[in-house]
Amino acid sequence: MSVSVGDVGRLGASRLVEALIAAAAGEDRVVLGLSGGTSPTAVLRHLPELLPPAVVTRLVLTWTDERVVPYAGHWTSWSVDINRRAAHEHWLQHLSERPRELPLWSGAGEPQRGMVDFEEAWRALGSRIDVLLLGFGPDGHLASLFPDHPLLESEETLVLVTDAPKPPPVRVSMSLTTLSRAGRVIGLATGAEKGAILRRSLAGDVRLPLGRYAPRAVEWVVDPPAAMALEST
Repeated sequence: MSVSVGDVGRLGASRLVEALIAAAAGEDRVVLGLSGGTSPTAVLRHLPELLPPAVVTRLVLTWTDERVVPYAGHWTSWSVDINRRAAHEHWLQHLSERPRELPLWSGAGEPQRGMVDFEEAWRALGSRIDVLLLGFGPDGHLASLFPDHPLLESEETLVLVTDAPKPPPVRVSMSLTTLSRAGRVIGLATGAEKGAILRRSLAGDVRLPLGRYAPRAVEWVVDPPAAMALEST
């Protein structure tokens, strides 16, 4: 679905809210997964207005990946490298009641220990993201799964990336297997560069992590430059 640049965030938020309301019907909790990076920001800032509080209180919020960077205390003191920060800055700080958070990395200790703790909580939640807000990088990477990386083959819930090609090098990431189990995916693509990557991925280019991604149901929200790149041959 293509919309103007300024409307991508609102439409993405509307589609995300619709998916969350549907997922919450008759359920006590709904797992919402968020990508890191800048892609989700335009959507997050609309959620305080659009997402009903009755759904918010049933959410368990987690992330596709997290950079292993020390952090503690109030979110305003967190590094901008922390993927969790964007949700607090653009959404959660405006709520009187907040969803439960299940971070992949809590900011201290050994990431391997945190991964074990996450796995225990994840099993209790049914081991699946119900709704995923997905962005991707200009090289086609998802979460912290970069092209040609051997961990793309992992069937574990989480993987520890120690050699990311962009800083910081150490990250905890959901595996491609975990991401592919998401019940419904709202994907975002803005700009001609990402539109071209999305076109290659939809054509089945498995050299790209995005091209190897096979969720059950995905809906792409794109801006005009991305749409033009999608339509090019």
